[in-house]
Amino acid sequence: MKTKFLIIFLIALLPLFGFINNAQALSCALPQLGTEYDNSDYVLHGKVLDKNYYAWDSRMPVVTFEVLESFKGDTSGQISVSVNENWDYKFENGFEYVIFVQKTESSLEIDQCSPEFLAFPSVVEIIRQVSISEGDMRSATSNIFYESLTEQEKLEFESINNLIQEKRVERWDSGSIQMQLTIIAFLLLIPITGVSVFVIFRRKKK
Repeated sequence: MKTKFLIIFLIALLPLFGFINNAQALSCALPQLGTEYDNSDYVLHGKVLDKNYYAWDSRMPVVTFEVLESFKGDTSGQISVSVNENWDYKFENGFEYVIFVQKTESSLEIDQCSPEFLAFPSVVEIIRQVSISEGDMRSATSNIFYESLTEQEKLEFESINNLIQEKRVERWDSGSIQMQLTIIAFLLLIPITGVSVFVIFRRKKK
C-alpha cells in the first residue's frame, strides 16, 4: 500500500517538476547564420501585423507577419507563425524583423534558439549575403546583427528596445500571476490527492 501511495504522490508532483525543468532548460548556443539558414524552411523580412495569445498556452502566441522580402521559401503576402516565449517577450506590433521559420507537422514555428532581429537595413543586407554567399558571413553568429549597425541604427535600436522592454515587463507581470496561480493549484492538488488515496485504501482495507 505504501508503494502505491508513493507512486501516486510522485505523479501528482510531475507538473511541478515540469516547471522546474523548463526553467533549467532555458539556454542555447548561438548558431551560425549559415547553418540556421540551411535548417530553416523560410527566412524573411517581415512586419508584425498581429499577435494573438491563446488561453490554452499563453507562452506560444501566433504572430502574423506581412512578408516584405523573402530570402528562402516560397512565401508572399502574409505568414502566421507560432513563437516560443518561455524565455522572453518577442515581436511587437508594427515593427519589422528578420526571422528564421521552421515547418512542423501542425504549424510554422520560430524556435526559441533561432536568431531574430529588428530589420534595420544593415541587418537585412547581412541576410541577403548569407542567402547567396558561401563565405565568412555564413559562419558568423547572430551577434553580428548588432555589431553591424550604424551609429544611427544603434540609437534607433535603443529607442525601440526601450519601448519593447515596457511591453516585456507588462507581459512578464501577467505571465507571473498566471504561473503563480497554476503552481498554487498544483500544490493544493498534492495534499488533496494524498488524502483521497488514503481514504480509498482505508476503505478497501476495511
